[in-house]
Amino acid sequence: MKVIKVLLSCLLFPCTVLGQEAEPQDSIRKIEATIVNAKTSEPLGFATVYVNPYVSTIANEEGGFSLSANIADTLHISYVGFKPMKIAVAQTGTVIRMQPGGRVLDEVVVYSPDAIIARTLARLRKEYRRYYNHRASFFFRQLQLADHRSSSLQEAFLSARSAFAVKKMSLITGRYLAHHEKHNNPMNAYRLVQTEVYTNKKEHAAMTPLSKWYRAYYNCTSTAITDGEREFYVLHFTPLDPKEVAVEADVYIDAQTFCVERYTGHFNNWLVRYTQREEIPIPPKGKEWEQETTEQKGGDKNDLLTDIFFERRRLMRVPMMYSFDIFYQHDHKFHEVKTANCHTSFSIEGKPHEVRGTLINVGNYQRTDNKVLNTQGNLRQEIRMQGYDRQFWKNNEVIKRTPLEEEALDLFERENLEGEYEE
Repeated sequence: MKVIKVLLSCLLFPCTVLGQEAEPQDSIRKIEATIVNAKTSEPLGFATVYVNPYVSTIANEEGGFSLSANIADTLHISYVGFKPMKIAVAQTGTVIRMQPGGRVLDEVVVYSPDAIIARTLARLRKEYRRYYNHRASFFFRQLQLADHRSSSLQEAFLSARSAFAVKKMSLITGRYLAHHEKHNNPMNAYRLVQTEVYTNKKEHAAMTPLSKWYRAYYNCTSTAITDGEREFYVLHFTPLDPKEVAVEADVYIDAQTFCVERYTGHFNNWLVRYTQREEIPIPPKGKEWEQETTEQKGGDKNDLLTDIFFERRRLMRVPMMYSFDIFYQHDHKFHEVKTANCHTSFSIEGKPHEVRGTLINVGNYQRTDNKVLNTQGNLRQEIRMQGYDRQFWKNNEVIKRTPLEEEALDLFERENLEGEYEE
């Protein structure tokens, strides 16, 4: 993660990194690997890969990462709920398999869910008063698929409040690539990654598990697990009313500090809104109008009546599957969003759509006078008004792209669609 912070500090916010000597090129190895669950072979998105304060990174949504390190170094790989790993750079393969943590029986004091939540809330309330306005910079990437085809790719650097949940986002710089398509629905994944694990407002308690009102909306069970070094309580929240819009989720809490480490799950009964556009023929307005307009068009009456339309728009709602996975860091002694990922799927007029959003804390914050992004607005419009710096984006990848994201980027670049979008 810190290599990302140092890289962006140099590029976005001018500074000098001292104390580093260049390594001989023949001692450097570039690693490209995928991190997976050893038991299920499922990818472990956003696992942390650390070598030293200057060389570290985070795996992408599909567990893939790339990193260059000295062959004498060691990779330290961690993922909440899995046993940490140490691998010599010289012995690193293309697939890294992490073992899931085991259940704890007698090793730690097992509290009831109510007691765990009470101690966690006490810590969160204290931090909330002191750190709520802390800000950081984030890298954001969104990929959208329409009818199994890449329809848009967005990347941006944003400044935002970073404590507990990402809020009050402002655009620093960004780019987008898109097709001109009727079904290119401009959904904002940056709104969805702002999912909250904690709230002190009663009106938000129905969709937020950690609150003092949680028993009115959720059933909660707990288990204790260990990764070999630390113990965690895993709280599983299930909505009491299966018909309400609510979250079904797991919250991982450190058994010693009662810090939230991870929040993952999905929302039930969520609806997505979209605008349905229809072309409606304009009805005739009388013989004189028909004759005059037909002469101007140079066609006959029948042609006139079939190719004059107006567009009608209707607001529609369709069911949407919305899942998320958020990790927290405690570098500044409070709960700060480290990474956030969301994945949505829905169908519009019989065609499947997917939107995938990835948000990564890159640590630095530059004061900006840019307006706060409207969560109901369109990020592409904000990027469009700001302009596109092609050279900057050519030099900055930040997190390894998934194969699907690479495919989308190749497609857009071949068709020269960078920055191309019209409402």
